[in-house]
Amino acid sequence: MNIVLVLSDTLRRDHLTCYGSPPWDWEIHAPNINRLAAQSVVFDRFYQGSFPTIPTVHDLLTGCHCFQGVGLSFGTDRTLQAVVSEAGYVSMLVTDAHNYLTPARGIHQGFSGFEFIRGQQGDHYGTAPREVSPPCSPEKVRQYERLLVPHLRNTAGRVHEREWFAPRVFQTAIDRLEANHDDHDRFFLYVHAFDVHEPWDPPRWGRGRVEVIPVPPDPQLEAAVPVQQHRDRAGRLQAGRFDEPVRDRPGRATSADAGLRRVAGRPVGPADGRRQPR
Repeated sequence: MNIVLVLSDTLRRDHLTCYGSPPWDWEIHAPNINRLAAQSVVFDRFYQGSFPTIPTVHDLLTGCHCFQGVGLSFGTDRTLQAVVSEAGYVSMLVTDAHNYLTPARGIHQGFSGFEFIRGQQGDHYGTAPREVSPPCSPEKVRQYERLLVPHLRNTAGRVHEREWFAPRVFQTAIDRLEANHDDHDRFFLYVHAFDVHEPWDPPRWGRGRVEVIPVPPDPQLEAAVPVQQHRDRAGRLQAGRFDEPVRDRPGRATSADAGLRRVAGRPVGPADGRRQPR
């Protein structure tokens, strides 16, 4: 069996109608993800063991609990990509999570190949324009100089939706599947899209995909448009809708690494303090 594993960063379960009605009056339409959920087992009591992104990825790829970085040891722990490689699988990583490749982590190690989409969040990739225009007062942004300024430089001049990060990541994964489907008897494709994580940076014209625009804009609404960008290409990947057939129908799994538990002061998920299911 071939394996496709998709991790959508900070994708909240209450943004997906396959988990029930959202706790607000508007809805994000994700027909491909809903179709996949209807054909799959939906784990509605699946809780993350560690937090935030990198500790969760560590748990996922090693099976070892490291909660908030304690015991984080990609260099010594046995990884999923190493296990499947020993079983004869070709493994591939596609991600725009800029913190995967830091020397202290090296999460790409052990994969047969990897493709890294540069420029997300605090990735020091572009150097121009030197002066950037913040979308709001810098003091409202978490680590403005470290995280948002590089992002604004890296994304200056974007026009088409295909240039945003979520479409680029998932289209790259689809291209890899189509290009290699005849060459490998068994493959493991791991896709980690950093959206819907901050900065919530949808195309301005994309806001028309949701019905209500609060003033000032609600961060959760800002996150809704990247979710809808997932709808098109992530849904196509997860539903197996690519141009060329893969030799064996792959097993597909999708998850998120984390999500906030409250919306507009109201709890989302269990009331006993456990982290939100992913």
